[in-house]
Amino acid sequence: MLSLETIEAPRPAQISPEQCEHLKAEANEICAWLVNDARAMPGPTATFSAFCERIQDAGVPLDRASLAIETRHAEQSGLGWFWEAGSGTDLKTFPYGAMRDEVYLRSPFAWVHETGEWLHLDICKTGDTRFGIIPELKEAGFTDYICAPMPFEATNQNGMSFATKSPGGFAPQHVALLKRVLPTYKLVAEVMALNYRVKTVLRTYVGDEPQKRILAGDIHRGEVVRIRSAIMFIDMRNFTPLSMNMTAPELAEFLNRYYDCLVPSIERHGGEVLKFVGDGVLAVFRTDGNGAAQACLRALEAARGAMDAVNRERNGGPGPKFNIKVALHFGRVAYGNVGSGDRLDFTVIGRDVNIASRLSTLCGQLERTMLVSGDFRDRISNIVEFIPAGTHYLRGVSKKQDVFEPAE
Repeated sequence: MLSLETIEAPRPAQISPEQCEHLKAEANEICAWLVNDARAMPGPTATFSAFCERIQDAGVPLDRASLAIETRHAEQSGLGWFWEAGSGTDLKTFPYGAMRDEVYLRSPFAWVHETGEWLHLDICKTGDTRFGIIPELKEAGFTDYICAPMPFEATNQNGMSFATKSPGGFAPQHVALLKRVLPTYKLVAEVMALNYRVKTVLRTYVGDEPQKRILAGDIHRGEVVRIRSAIMFIDMRNFTPLSMNMTAPELAEFLNRYYDCLVPSIERHGGEVLKFVGDGVLAVFRTDGNGAAQACLRALEAARGAMDAVNRERNGGPGPKFNIKVALHFGRVAYGNVGSGDRLDFTVIGRDVNIASRLSTLCGQLERTMLVSGDFRDRISNIVEFIPAGTHYLRGVSKKQDVFEPAE
């Protein structure tokens, strides 16, 4: 393991006493800004950009900086912000496994995460094989590089790097400013990371709209919010016999394959998955400002996209073959807090949700792939052709329902 002393370069740049005092005053100003004003920035990207610009304006020859934050997300292990002077900040995501791949293991971030120490490199004196990023830094004209760990209470593999093209590199007084301001920035970044994790975890498990309402304080039992939307209910044909002989890991993999056919199409067409109920998927397409017809058209296209994906998976994917049945209805979805004591579920309830579910059951009884209610069909009958599928009683619904299926 290299020690900091063996790779830290002498700094030829001379800093006058006046400049030293200026840097100290600027460090205090940056810390005050972080504590008082940075939290009001619109998000972590804007905050990171402003932080880097303030360091640069203070007199530190900063040309490039990066910030890596470990996350709690269903599809990514971390987020990275990359700032360059005059170009602003780019945000990138790191997939799961990125913290174990060769690029990370050969990076300065892996070194500071392992040691908990700051790393300061004279680029010109550092061998190309020491870290994977060194050849890139040399080619781009950088002379000096600093990487610092930034452990949070919940996640440890966070950090920030600073690089300059200045011939004199970072003077000791520049490094002192960075060491003065980074702990304060860490506090702000940790709060933002915690907010991001809370929102991400909630959205992952309850959906986007429930997440927003829960964080807005709609957590009292009995509160109900209603929205007009196209309602979709999809489930798998013959799920029980298909799954009976699977182990738990096999069943989880099978369901993930199945959901991967449905969810991307729903989200691509502006829908929102509200619930996974066994093999059932409940989703809504809000009217928003575009009206009922647009919501129904988006739901219909999403259903067709899901069916196409299932057909591709069934014909070319491994494992058991499966098919789906789709029900589409238009009405009101009610979000309600139900439960007991301090254990509540923010769930979807109401007559129209029940109709969508019962329509899906009717698909199986009639051996149809897709059925829509009269309420859904009426919104787009002048645009899409439908074939009558009869008038039926749906279990638990007192009035007979006119049911249709798309002509194509």
